[in-house]
Amino acid sequence: MSKTQGTTTPGRPWHLWLIGIIGGLWSAMGVLSFVLTQMDVEAVMSRFPPQQREYFESFPCFSRTASRFMSCSPQ
Repeated sequence: MSKTQGTTTPGRPWHLWLIGIIGGLWSAMGVLSFVLTQMDVEAVMSRFPPQQREYFESFPCFSRTASRFMSCSPQ
């Protein structure tokens, strides 16, 4: 029988974790912005100028549902 050697592999560098966490938080901010805009949260929608708010509210229901489905479905 052969004995396994006590070798260890080097861990992942700390900056890999840092970039991964920052990238995950960056993506989470975009997802949160999209979700809050789609849900018509008044605290978020009140920050938009009136023209932009009218633009968001002018979308028909079926297009909003389709965009929600396409954004959340696996690709």
